[in-house]
Amino acid sequence: MSQLGKHLKKLRGEASLYEVHKATGISKGLIASYEQGEHIPNEDNLIKLAEFYEVPYEELAVILYNEKYTDPVKQVGLIKWVETLLPDQEQKLLQAFRALPDTQKQALLESLEE
Repeated sequence: MSQLGKHLKKLRGEASLYEVHKATGISKGLIASYEQGEHIPNEDNLIKLAEFYEVPYEELAVILYNEKYTDPVKQVGLIKWVETLLPDQEQKLLQAFRALPDTQKQALLESLEE
């Protein structure tokens, strides 16, 4: 079973596959196959499941993409994608931090720990 499948099954809790199906329009068989790790939800179904389980879409997407992109090169793409989900102000802060020399980064991090 995949990490996403385990998480989806945990989120479903006591709800039946039928209840999830009625609320999302996703077939019971497909929901079960997601939970068993046999299929990967497309973006539309991932959004529907996130809405039904009342969790952020990003929570499910990150689990899915971590499973799909175990290669470090692909993980860099994932990190960049996740960063696009940050508010503009936080993206600018991250970009400014990355532009600092290492000594200034370290000093800033130490000041935040105090």
